[in-house]
Amino acid sequence: MRRNAAGAAMANALPSANKATDTAKLCVTLARFIFMTAPRRFFLTAGLLLIGGLTESLSLVMLLPFLHFMGGGNHSTHLSIPTGFLSSIFGPTVETELWVALAVVATVIISSALITRARMLTMSRLLLDTLNKLRMDLFRSIASTRWTTFSKMRVADLDHVLTGDIDRVQQSAVSIFMLFQNGVFLIIYTVLSCILSLKMTAFAVVMGFIVFLIQAPIRKMSAEFGDKLTRERQTQYRTINDFLLGLKVTKSYNAEQRYVHELGAILERMKADALKYSGFTSLSNIIFQSATAVVACVFIYASYAVYKLDVARIVLLLIIFMRLAPRFSDIQTQLHSLFVSIQALSAMQKVVTECEANKEEARVAGDEGFIHFKLKDKLSFSHVRFSYGNGDVLKDVSFDVPANKVTAVIGPSGGGKSTIADLAMGFITPQTGHIAVDGSRLDGTTSRAWRDYTAYVPQDTYLLPASIADNLRIARPTATAQDIRKALLLAQAEFVYRFPKGIDTIVGDGAQKLSGGERQRIAVARALLKKPDLLILDEATSALDANNTDWIVDMLTKLSKKVTILLITHNPAVLRCAHRVITVQDGTVAEMKDVKRRNKKPKRKSENR
Repeated sequence: MRRNAAGAAMANALPSANKATDTAKLCVTLARFIFMTAPRRFFLTAGLLLIGGLTESLSLVMLLPFLHFMGGGNHSTHLSIPTGFLSSIFGPTVETELWVALAVVATVIISSALITRARMLTMSRLLLDTLNKLRMDLFRSIASTRWTTFSKMRVADLDHVLTGDIDRVQQSAVSIFMLFQNGVFLIIYTVLSCILSLKMTAFAVVMGFIVFLIQAPIRKMSAEFGDKLTRERQTQYRTINDFLLGLKVTKSYNAEQRYVHELGAILERMKADALKYSGFTSLSNIIFQSATAVVACVFIYASYAVYKLDVARIVLLLIIFMRLAPRFSDIQTQLHSLFVSIQALSAMQKVVTECEANKEEARVAGDEGFIHFKLKDKLSFSHVRFSYGNGDVLKDVSFDVPANKVTAVIGPSGGGKSTIADLAMGFITPQTGHIAVDGSRLDGTTSRAWRDYTAYVPQDTYLLPASIADNLRIARPTATAQDIRKALLLAQAEFVYRFPKGIDTIVGDGAQKLSGGERQRIAVARALLKKPDLLILDEATSALDANNTDWIVDMLTKLSKKVTILLITHNPAVLRCAHRVITVQDGTVAEMKDVKRRNKKPKRKSENR
């Protein structure tokens, strides 16, 4: 199994110590990311948490004189409140009226509520900023990686990371926030409890630590369950994605049940793991509740019978204890949730690390070495060798694509024709040799700039589920309706205007149905709208019938007067427009010749859908 720079958290068999270490590193990484996203907002959240905890604890402290006062059976509304360790500042007692003390308590409680609201809003903003930054960093890494890296990744895996895994990371971030919040309150209440009784506080802390250690195996199991969940969800996404993308072929072989059974088996495995995990977490709850009950009973007995604390102080300690218990329980719950969901961050790190390591460098205007390409003479391949890792696809290939001409590349399947198209676009770079535009070499730093001057029409045309106009404006966002009309007419795609909504017609999945030829014509129009120096058509005429092929030949002939065209084809009929024909076989140039085109102008025929 390949491992990313974040460590081996995705491995199947690791020592538990390594698993715990990796999980802890992931938690620290996410916490650091939250802090770095908005440091000022993080400190504001921490400050509001501290102030909120202090005001809440202050409201509890203020109950102590009331308990003393009411326990004495005195119904006077005048209070004499002992100041305790603050006597050096306020004197031994503070004299006040009951209604004044109650007003102060109410003010403190209302202030605590307002601070809690501000804290929640600030924390929500920080959480949303963190998640949006995570999503954008991940998406940006995928978008900027080299094509050779992206093409090796499964789309289902990327989809899962961008949707399913990011949701689990969101849960991890929420858990970290809740742990931080509960931790702050835990410290404040512990300090308050120490002021009331240091010995009883020490007893409660020791018992809590013991309960925390007892539940260590549950936290380990949470991390292991999260690891399994990541793998099983990835497998689930792959199965569903493969089924939906190949549904027509699957139905043609009546093979639907294979995917149904496969998905069912995955869900059963996930259910079994989830039930096993639920059994252990429910056991954790039983342990905690039982321990809480025992500790509470021992606490009451010790404080009353052993340490002889007064009733008011015991009641206040119990109130604090009952406030601490649910927060301590929530810490356990959030830790379990964090250990389950944080494993998704490992999968995200793996994708980001791989994409960043293979990032496509992009020079912009003004950078040293930036090239303003303009194809005026030729695109040349010089002794190009390329391999995907399993033998050479191209071997010492050399040829020129003359400007403002049609160069056709033909040959048997698997000979390297589409690889030539990818090289010409700058999607990939050769292992040896070079490709040059009028003498300026294409490499990893110039390929992106070169693509601003090229357009590409693949065999398998993809249209977004959007309007025809939106699909065309992918190539040129600023194109006007008139620009779009010219491109459509030039691509012989005027059928678009016969639709009721014209270029505003929605196409793509579940929308206006188009034939293969119509989709390819729109794709050609999209390429022409860019006004490229180099137009690459990779089997783009494969879905056209004989009548429409004539029009394609005529269109390419006219275009070649101002656009350089590289035509990858199996269709001998389109060779009539070619000025140069290159035959590629077994990764080498078997033949290259210049040809004379037929000048017979085809008759215009109606378009068949």
